[in-house]
Amino acid sequence: MHIKILNCNDNNKANCAINDIKKSLTEGQLDMFKKTVFGKFLNIPHCKFQTQLVNMLLLREVNQRRSDEVWINFAGKMLRFGIEEFALITGMKCIGSSKKLAFQQVTGGLLYFAGFRLTRNYIRSQFISKVWKNDEDAVKLAKLHLLANFLLGAHDTLLLDRRYLDIIDRSGCDEFPWGTEVFEYTIHYLKKTLHNRRAMHTRKDDVNDYLYRCYGFILALQIWFFEICDAADNLICSCIVGEDMPRMLKWEVKGCYNRLFIDRHFMNLSHDKFNNLSPTKFEKSNLQLDGLFKKKNQFLVDDDSSSNGPTHIQSEILNRLDEMGQKQTDMANELEMIKNLFMEFSTKSANDFAMLKEMILEGEVDANVGQDTDVENDPKGNEEAVNRFNADDVDAQVGQDTDSAHDPKRFNVDVDVNVGQDTDVANDPNGLNANVDVDTFSPINTQF
Repeated sequence: MHIKILNCNDNNKANCAINDIKKSLTEGQLDMFKKTVFGKFLNIPHCKFQTQLVNMLLLREVNQRRSDEVWINFAGKMLRFGIEEFALITGMKCIGSSKKLAFQQVTGGLLYFAGFRLTRNYIRSQFISKVWKNDEDAVKLAKLHLLANFLLGAHDTLLLDRRYLDIIDRSGCDEFPWGTEVFEYTIHYLKKTLHNRRAMHTRKDDVNDYLYRCYGFILALQIWFFEICDAADNLICSCIVGEDMPRMLKWEVKGCYNRLFIDRHFMNLSHDKFNNLSPTKFEKSNLQLDGLFKKKNQFLVDDDSSSNGPTHIQSEILNRLDEMGQKQTDMANELEMIKNLFMEFSTKSANDFAMLKEMILEGEVDANVGQDTDVENDPKGNEEAVNRFNADDVDAQVGQDTDSAHDPKRFNVDVDVNVGQDTDVANDPNGLNANVDVDTFSPINTQF
Protein backbone atom coordinates (compact mmCIF):
# COMPACT_ATOMS: atom_id res chain seq x y z
CA MET A 1 0.00 0.00 0.00
CA HIS A 2 1.37 3.41 -0.99
CA ILE A 3 0.12 6.45 0.92
CA LYS A 4 0.65 10.08 0.01
CA ILE A 5 -0.10 13.09 2.19
CA LEU A 6 -0.69 16.45 0.55
CA ASN A 7 0.83 19.32 2.50
CA CYS A 8 2.50 22.68 1.85
CA ASN A 9 5.36 22.49 4.37
CA ASP A 10 8.15 21.22 2.11
CA ASN A 11 10.57 24.15 1.88
CA ASN A 12 12.52 22.20 -0.74
CA LYS A 13 9.93 23.01 -3.41
CA ALA A 14 10.53 25.92 -5.75
CA ASN A 15 7.03 27.31 -5.17
CA CYS A 16 7.27 27.18 -1.38
CA ALA A 17 6.18 30.40 0.34
CA ILE A 18 9.58 30.75 2.03
CA ASN A 19 11.38 30.68 -1.32
CA ASP A 20 8.85 33.15 -2.77
CA ILE A 21 9.59 35.60 0.04
CA LYS A 22 13.36 35.29 -0.35
CA LYS A 23 13.14 35.89 -4.09
CA SER A 24 10.50 38.64 -4.18
CA LEU A 25 11.50 40.99 -1.36
CA THR A 26 14.36 43.44 -1.62
CA GLU A 27 17.26 43.24 0.81
CA GLY A 28 15.79 46.04 2.91
CA GLN A 29 12.34 44.45 2.92
CA LEU A 30 13.86 41.11 3.92
CA ASP A 31 15.61 42.75 6.88
CA MET A 32 12.27 44.22 7.97
CA PHE A 33 10.56 40.85 7.64
CA LYS A 34 13.26 39.01 9.61
CA LYS A 35 12.61 41.29 12.58
CA THR A 36 8.97 40.18 12.78
CA VAL A 37 7.57 37.15 14.58
CA PHE A 38 7.61 35.26 11.27
CA GLY A 39 11.23 36.04 10.38
CA LYS A 40 12.65 32.88 11.98
CA PHE A 41 10.91 30.68 9.40
CA LEU A 42 13.25 31.96 6.69
CA ASN A 43 16.11 30.22 8.54
CA ILE A 44 14.59 26.73 8.54
CA PRO A 45 17.20 24.39 7.01
CA HIS A 46 16.49 22.23 4.00
CA CYS A 47 13.72 20.06 5.46
CA LYS A 48 11.95 17.70 3.09
CA PHE A 49 8.49 16.58 4.19
CA GLN A 50 8.46 12.85 5.05
CA THR A 51 5.05 11.49 4.06
CA GLN A 52 5.63 7.92 5.21
CA LEU A 53 7.05 8.99 8.57
CA VAL A 54 4.05 11.21 9.34
CA ASN A 55 1.69 8.45 8.24
CA MET A 56 3.41 5.98 10.59
CA LEU A 57 3.03 8.44 13.48
CA LEU A 58 -0.66 9.01 12.82
CA LEU A 59 -1.28 5.27 12.64
CA ARG A 60 0.08 5.00 16.17
CA GLU A 61 -2.19 7.67 17.62
CA VAL A 62 -4.10 6.44 20.66
CA ASN A 63 -7.47 7.45 22.09
CA GLN A 64 -7.36 9.92 24.96
CA ARG A 65 -9.52 12.62 26.49
CA ARG A 66 -7.92 15.83 25.27
CA SER A 67 -8.84 17.07 21.82
CA ASP A 68 -5.90 19.51 21.75
CA GLU A 69 -3.21 16.83 22.03
CA VAL A 70 -1.97 13.92 19.96
CA TRP A 71 -0.53 10.94 21.81
CA ILE A 72 1.59 8.38 20.00
CA ASN A 73 2.32 4.87 21.26
CA PHE A 74 5.82 3.52 20.66
CA ALA A 75 6.68 0.21 22.35
CA GLY A 76 4.12 0.93 25.07
CA LYS A 77 5.52 4.39 25.81
CA MET A 78 3.08 7.30 25.43
CA LEU A 79 4.55 10.36 23.71
CA ARG A 80 2.74 13.69 23.62
CA PHE A 81 2.51 16.27 20.85
CA GLY A 82 0.70 19.27 22.29
CA ILE A 83 0.92 23.04 22.38
CA GLU A 84 3.92 22.93 24.75
CA GLU A 85 5.93 20.84 22.28
CA PHE A 86 4.72 23.06 19.44
CA ALA A 87 6.05 26.13 21.28
CA LEU A 88 9.48 24.54 21.74
CA ILE A 89 9.68 23.54 18.09
CA THR A 90 8.43 26.75 16.45
CA GLY A 91 9.32 29.41 19.03
CA MET A 92 5.97 31.08 18.36
CA LYS A 93 3.83 32.65 21.05
CA CYS A 94 1.45 29.98 22.32
CA ILE A 95 -0.06 31.78 25.29
CA GLY A 96 -2.90 34.28 25.42
CA SER A 97 -6.23 34.59 23.63
CA SER A 98 -6.39 34.07 19.87
CA LYS A 99 -9.93 35.42 19.39
CA LYS A 100 -9.93 37.05 15.98
CA LEU A 101 -13.25 38.86 16.44
CA ALA A 102 -11.55 41.22 18.88
CA PHE A 103 -9.74 42.85 15.95
CA GLN A 104 -11.71 45.45 14.01
CA GLN A 105 -11.18 46.13 10.32
CA VAL A 106 -8.55 48.76 9.64
CA THR A 107 -9.76 51.72 7.62
CA GLY A 108 -7.59 52.36 4.59
CA GLY A 109 -5.52 49.24 5.22
CA LEU A 110 -4.55 46.51 2.77
CA LEU A 111 -6.79 46.98 -0.27
CA TYR A 112 -5.08 44.57 -2.62
CA PHE A 113 -7.76 41.92 -2.15
CA ALA A 114 -10.90 44.06 -2.23
CA GLY A 115 -13.64 42.43 -4.30
CA PHE A 116 -11.72 39.15 -4.71
CA ARG A 117 -12.06 35.77 -3.08
CA LEU A 118 -9.22 35.40 -0.60
CA THR A 119 -7.96 32.04 -1.84
CA ARG A 120 -4.47 30.86 -1.09
CA ASN A 121 -3.64 30.74 -4.76
CA TYR A 122 -4.74 34.35 -5.26
CA ILE A 123 -2.68 35.50 -2.28
CA ARG A 124 0.43 33.91 -3.79
CA SER A 125 -0.34 35.39 -7.20
CA GLN A 126 -0.60 38.89 -5.75
CA PHE A 127 2.59 38.47 -3.76
CA ILE A 128 4.82 37.21 -6.57
CA SER A 129 3.36 39.97 -8.78
CA LYS A 130 4.67 42.51 -6.23
CA VAL A 131 1.50 44.56 -6.14
CA TRP A 132 2.57 46.46 -3.01
CA LYS A 133 3.16 50.21 -3.07
CA ASN A 134 5.63 50.51 -0.19
CA ASP A 135 7.95 48.45 1.97
CA GLU A 136 5.47 48.17 4.84
CA ASP A 137 2.83 46.64 2.58
CA ALA A 138 5.44 44.30 1.09
CA VAL A 139 6.21 42.93 4.57
CA LYS A 140 2.49 42.61 5.39
CA LEU A 141 1.84 40.67 2.18
CA ALA A 142 4.83 38.45 2.94
CA LYS A 143 3.32 37.65 6.35
CA LEU A 144 -0.03 36.85 4.75
CA HIS A 145 1.60 34.64 2.11
CA LEU A 146 3.63 32.71 4.71
CA LEU A 147 0.57 32.28 6.90
CA ALA A 148 -1.79 31.18 4.11
CA ASN A 149 0.54 28.94 2.11
CA PHE A 150 2.95 27.55 4.70
CA LEU A 151 1.83 27.73 8.33
CA LEU A 152 -1.85 27.22 7.54
CA GLY A 153 -1.03 25.20 4.44
CA ALA A 154 -4.08 23.92 2.61
CA HIS A 155 -5.45 23.40 -0.88
CA ASP A 156 -4.83 26.31 -3.25
CA THR A 157 -8.52 26.99 -3.81
CA LEU A 158 -9.52 27.07 -0.13
CA LEU A 159 -10.45 30.45 1.28
CA LEU A 160 -8.46 32.10 4.05
CA ASP A 161 -10.29 33.82 6.89
CA ARG A 162 -10.35 37.54 6.05
CA ARG A 163 -9.95 38.41 9.71
CA TYR A 164 -6.28 37.52 9.32
CA LEU A 165 -6.00 40.60 7.11
CA ASP A 166 -7.27 42.78 9.94
CA ILE A 167 -4.73 41.29 12.38
CA ILE A 168 -1.78 41.59 10.00
CA ASP A 169 -2.77 45.16 9.11
CA ARG A 170 -2.37 46.32 12.71
CA SER A 171 0.79 47.42 14.47
CA GLY A 172 0.21 44.84 17.21
CA CYS A 173 0.35 41.95 14.73
CA ASP A 174 3.46 40.41 16.30
CA GLU A 175 1.81 40.33 19.74
CA PHE A 176 -0.97 38.08 18.51
CA PRO A 177 -0.53 34.45 19.71
CA TRP A 178 0.16 33.06 16.26
CA GLY A 179 1.52 29.86 17.76
CA THR A 180 -1.82 29.11 19.38
CA GLU A 181 -3.68 29.90 16.15
CA VAL A 182 -1.45 27.74 13.95
CA PHE A 183 -1.38 24.87 16.45
CA GLU A 184 -5.17 24.77 16.86
CA TYR A 185 -5.62 24.82 13.10
CA THR A 186 -3.08 22.01 12.67
CA ILE A 187 -4.43 19.78 15.44
CA HIS A 188 -7.99 20.27 14.18
CA TYR A 189 -7.14 18.83 10.78
CA LEU A 190 -4.99 16.07 12.25
CA LYS A 191 -8.04 14.90 14.19
CA LYS A 192 -10.27 15.40 11.17
CA THR A 193 -8.25 12.98 9.06
CA LEU A 194 -8.88 10.21 11.58
CA HIS A 195 -11.99 8.89 9.83
CA ASN A 196 -10.28 8.92 6.43
CA ARG A 197 -7.25 7.09 7.79
CA ARG A 198 -9.41 4.42 9.39
CA ALA A 199 -11.38 3.84 6.21
CA MET A 200 -8.23 3.83 4.10
CA HIS A 201 -6.49 1.10 6.10
CA THR A 202 -9.55 -1.13 6.45
CA ARG A 203 -10.60 -1.17 2.81
CA LYS A 204 -10.41 -4.56 1.15
CA ASP A 205 -10.32 -3.49 -2.48
CA ASP A 206 -7.38 -3.77 -4.86
CA VAL A 207 -6.42 -0.10 -4.63
CA ASN A 208 -2.80 0.30 -3.53
CA ASP A 209 -2.40 4.08 -3.78
CA TYR A 210 -4.14 6.32 -1.25
CA LEU A 211 -4.03 10.06 -0.75
CA TYR A 212 -5.27 12.35 1.98
CA ARG A 213 -4.61 15.94 2.99
CA CYS A 214 -3.14 17.25 6.22
CA TYR A 215 -3.59 20.99 6.56
CA GLY A 216 -1.57 23.22 8.84
CA PHE A 217 2.05 23.16 9.98
CA ILE A 218 2.52 19.37 9.90
CA LEU A 219 6.28 19.85 9.62
CA ALA A 220 6.25 20.54 13.37
CA LEU A 221 5.06 16.96 13.98
CA GLN A 222 7.91 15.62 11.86
CA ILE A 223 10.51 17.70 13.73
CA TRP A 224 8.93 16.63 17.02
CA PHE A 225 9.69 13.01 16.11
CA PHE A 226 13.34 13.90 15.42
CA GLU A 227 13.48 15.36 18.93
CA ILE A 228 11.85 12.49 20.81
CA CYS A 229 13.49 9.55 18.96
CA ASP A 230 17.19 8.92 19.60
CA ALA A 231 17.47 6.68 16.54
CA ALA A 232 16.37 9.32 14.01
CA ASP A 233 19.53 11.44 13.96
CA ASN A 234 21.92 10.54 11.12
CA LEU A 235 19.42 8.01 9.78
CA ILE A 236 16.65 10.12 8.24
CA CYS A 237 17.77 13.57 9.41
CA SER A 238 20.83 15.49 10.52
CA CYS A 239 21.26 17.73 13.54
CA ILE A 240 23.22 20.68 12.21
CA VAL A 241 25.59 22.88 14.17
CA GLY A 242 24.48 26.44 14.67
CA GLU A 243 21.32 28.12 15.87
CA ASP A 244 19.24 25.60 17.77
CA MET A 245 16.44 27.71 19.21
CA PRO A 246 13.69 27.24 18.33
CA ARG A 247 14.29 23.57 17.67
CA MET A 248 12.99 23.61 14.10
CA LEU A 249 16.22 25.40 13.10
CA LYS A 250 18.49 22.50 14.05
CA TRP A 251 17.18 19.71 11.79
CA GLU A 252 17.98 19.12 8.15
CA VAL A 253 16.33 16.52 5.90
CA LYS A 254 17.48 16.03 2.32
CA GLY A 255 16.33 12.51 1.48
CA CYS A 256 12.91 11.01 1.05
CA TYR A 257 12.39 7.57 2.61
CA ASN A 258 9.80 5.01 1.60
CA ARG A 259 7.49 3.09 3.87
CA LEU A 260 9.58 -0.08 3.97
CA PHE A 261 12.61 1.88 5.16
CA ILE A 262 10.62 3.73 7.83
CA ASP A 263 8.93 0.57 9.10
CA ARG A 264 12.15 -1.45 9.17
CA HIS A 265 14.05 1.11 11.25
CA PHE A 266 11.38 2.45 13.61
CA MET A 267 8.56 -0.05 14.02
CA ASN A 268 10.44 -2.34 16.42
CA LEU A 269 12.45 0.11 18.50
CA SER A 270 12.44 -0.37 22.25
CA HIS A 271 10.77 2.19 24.51
CA ASP A 272 14.09 3.50 25.83
CA LYS A 273 14.75 5.07 22.42
CA PHE A 274 11.92 7.58 22.99
CA ASN A 275 11.54 10.46 25.44
CA ASN A 276 8.97 13.22 25.87
CA LEU A 277 10.18 16.79 25.41
CA SER A 278 11.00 19.19 28.21
CA PRO A 279 12.44 22.72 27.93
CA THR A 280 16.00 23.61 28.85
CA LYS A 281 16.80 26.48 31.20
CA PHE A 282 17.87 28.56 28.22
CA GLU A 283 14.57 27.92 26.45
CA LYS A 284 12.59 28.79 29.57
CA SER A 285 14.31 32.17 29.79
CA ASN A 286 14.23 33.04 26.07
CA LEU A 287 10.97 31.59 24.74
CA GLN A 288 7.46 32.64 25.72
CA LEU A 289 6.63 29.57 27.80
CA ASP A 290 4.82 31.19 30.73
CA GLY A 291 2.13 28.83 31.95
CA LEU A 292 3.37 25.98 29.77
CA PHE A 293 4.95 22.74 31.05
CA LYS A 294 3.30 23.31 34.44
CA LYS A 295 1.02 20.29 34.44
CA LYS A 296 2.23 16.73 34.64
CA ASN A 297 2.83 15.12 31.28
CA GLN A 298 0.33 12.35 31.87
CA PHE A 299 -1.62 10.21 29.47
CA LEU A 300 -5.36 10.11 30.18
CA VAL A 301 -7.29 7.17 28.80
CA ASP A 302 -10.43 7.99 26.84
CA ASP A 303 -13.63 7.24 28.75
CA ASP A 304 -14.88 5.20 25.80
CA SER A 305 -11.81 2.99 25.74
CA SER A 306 -11.33 -0.18 27.74
CA SER A 307 -10.31 -0.10 31.38
CA ASN A 308 -7.19 -2.09 30.58
CA GLY A 309 -5.42 0.95 29.19
CA PRO A 310 -5.11 2.83 25.93
CA THR A 311 -6.07 1.16 22.70
CA HIS A 312 -4.71 1.83 19.24
CA ILE A 313 -6.90 3.60 16.73
CA GLN A 314 -6.43 0.58 14.59
CA SER A 315 -4.95 -2.12 16.79
CA GLU A 316 -5.39 -4.79 14.15
CA ILE A 317 -3.54 -2.70 11.59
CA LEU A 318 -0.72 -1.90 14.00
CA ASN A 319 -0.30 -5.53 14.99
CA ARG A 320 -0.08 -6.43 11.35
CA LEU A 321 2.41 -3.63 10.69
CA ASP A 322 4.51 -4.76 13.66
CA GLU A 323 4.53 -8.29 12.28
CA MET A 324 5.46 -7.02 8.82
CA GLY A 325 8.21 -4.88 10.31
CA GLN A 326 9.68 -7.88 12.15
CA LYS A 327 9.54 -10.00 9.00
CA GLN A 328 11.27 -7.25 7.05
CA THR A 329 13.98 -7.07 9.69
CA ASP A 330 14.47 -10.84 9.56
CA MET A 331 14.55 -10.76 5.77
CA ALA A 332 17.15 -7.99 5.79
CA ASN A 333 19.32 -10.05 8.17
CA GLU A 334 18.99 -13.14 5.97
CA LEU A 335 19.89 -11.16 2.86
CA GLU A 336 22.94 -9.79 4.63
CA MET A 337 23.98 -13.34 5.58
CA ILE A 338 23.50 -14.54 1.99
CA LYS A 339 25.54 -11.59 0.78
CA ASN A 340 28.39 -12.49 3.14
CA LEU A 341 28.32 -16.14 2.03
CA PHE A 342 28.40 -15.10 -1.61
CA MET A 343 31.34 -12.78 -0.98
CA GLU A 344 33.24 -15.59 0.75
CA PHE A 345 32.47 -17.95 -2.13
CA SER A 346 33.53 -15.35 -4.70
CA THR A 347 36.80 -14.73 -2.90
CA LYS A 348 37.56 -18.45 -2.60
CA SER A 349 36.66 -19.06 -6.26
CA ALA A 350 38.87 -16.21 -7.40
CA ASN A 351 41.78 -17.64 -5.41
CA ASP A 352 41.19 -21.13 -6.80
CA PHE A 353 41.08 -19.87 -10.38
CA ALA A 354 44.25 -17.88 -9.82
CA MET A 355 46.04 -20.99 -8.54
CA LEU A 356 44.68 -23.04 -11.44
CA LYS A 357 45.87 -20.48 -13.96
CA GLU A 358 49.32 -20.45 -12.40
CA MET A 359 49.53 -24.24 -12.50
CA ILE A 360 48.43 -24.32 -16.15
CA LEU A 361 51.09 -21.81 -17.07
CA GLU A 362 53.69 -23.99 -15.35
CA GLY A 363 52.46 -27.04 -17.26
CA GLU A 364 51.57 -28.97 -14.12
CA VAL A 365 47.85 -29.50 -14.71
CA ASP A 366 46.19 -32.55 -16.13
CA ALA A 367 43.74 -30.99 -18.57
CA ASN A 368 41.32 -33.86 -18.37
CA VAL A 369 39.12 -32.73 -15.44
CA GLY A 370 36.13 -34.87 -14.59
CA GLN A 371 36.51 -37.13 -17.67
CA ASP A 372 37.55 -40.75 -18.18
CA THR A 373 39.49 -41.03 -21.45
CA ASP A 374 41.15 -44.25 -22.56
CA VAL A 375 43.90 -43.63 -25.04
CA GLU A 376 45.90 -46.40 -26.63
CA ASN A 377 49.64 -46.05 -26.76
CA ASP A 378 50.94 -44.54 -29.93
CA PRO A 379 54.50 -45.75 -30.46
CA LYS A 380 55.31 -42.69 -32.51
CA GLY A 381 53.40 -39.62 -31.53
CA ASN A 382 51.03 -40.24 -28.60
CA GLU A 383 53.48 -39.41 -25.79
CA GLU A 384 54.50 -36.19 -27.53
CA ALA A 385 50.85 -35.16 -28.03
CA VAL A 386 50.01 -35.64 -24.36
CA ASN A 387 53.02 -33.63 -23.22
CA ARG A 388 52.09 -30.74 -25.52
CA PHE A 389 48.57 -30.63 -24.02
CA ASN A 390 47.09 -29.55 -27.32
CA ALA A 391 43.50 -28.37 -26.72
CA ASP A 392 42.45 -29.74 -30.08
CA ASP A 393 43.34 -33.25 -28.86
CA VAL A 394 41.17 -33.17 -25.72
CA ASP A 395 38.45 -35.78 -25.59
CA ALA A 396 35.23 -33.65 -25.72
CA GLN A 397 33.10 -36.40 -24.34
CA VAL A 398 31.34 -35.32 -21.08
CA GLY A 399 29.76 -38.00 -18.95
CA GLN A 400 29.76 -40.63 -21.76
CA ASP A 401 31.84 -43.73 -22.60
CA THR A 402 33.29 -43.70 -26.13
CA ASP A 403 35.21 -46.57 -27.67
CA SER A 404 37.86 -45.31 -30.06
CA ALA A 405 39.86 -47.32 -32.56
CA HIS A 406 43.60 -47.44 -32.67
CA ASP A 407 45.43 -45.38 -35.23
CA PRO A 408 49.09 -46.39 -35.54
CA LYS A 409 49.93 -43.14 -37.26
CA ARG A 410 47.75 -40.54 -35.72
CA PHE A 411 45.15 -40.18 -32.97
CA ASN A 412 42.50 -37.58 -33.90
CA VAL A 413 39.26 -37.58 -31.92
CA ASP A 414 36.36 -35.43 -33.07
CA VAL A 415 33.24 -36.54 -31.31
CA ASP A 416 29.69 -35.55 -32.11
CA VAL A 417 28.32 -34.91 -28.63
CA ASN A 418 24.61 -35.34 -28.30
CA VAL A 419 23.51 -34.54 -24.76
CA GLY A 420 21.83 -37.44 -23.05
CA GLN A 421 22.49 -39.94 -25.91
CA ASP A 422 24.92 -42.82 -26.51
CA THR A 423 27.01 -42.50 -29.69
CA ASP A 424 28.79 -45.47 -31.22
CA VAL A 425 31.69 -44.58 -33.40
CA ALA A 426 33.05 -47.10 -35.90
CA ASN A 427 36.71 -47.73 -36.34
CA ASP A 428 38.32 -45.73 -39.08
CA PRO A 429 41.59 -47.29 -40.27
CA ASN A 430 42.75 -43.96 -41.55
CA GLY A 431 41.80 -42.06 -38.44
CA LEU A 432 38.69 -41.51 -36.29
CA ASN A 433 37.04 -38.44 -37.80
CA ALA A 434 33.79 -36.94 -36.59
CA ASN A 435 32.56 -33.38 -36.35
CA VAL A 436 32.27 -31.91 -32.90
CA ASP A 437 28.87 -30.25 -32.49
CA VAL A 438 28.31 -29.28 -28.88
CA ASP A 439 24.75 -28.22 -28.16
CA THR A 440 23.53 -26.79 -24.93
CA PHE A 441 24.89 -28.77 -22.06
CA SER A 442 22.29 -29.73 -19.50
CA PRO A 443 23.33 -31.63 -16.39
CA ILE A 444 19.74 -32.85 -16.09
CA ASN A 445 19.76 -34.63 -19.44
CA THR A 446 23.33 -35.94 -19.30
CA GLN A 447 23.76 -39.62 -18.53
CA PHE A 448 26.74 -40.70 -16.50
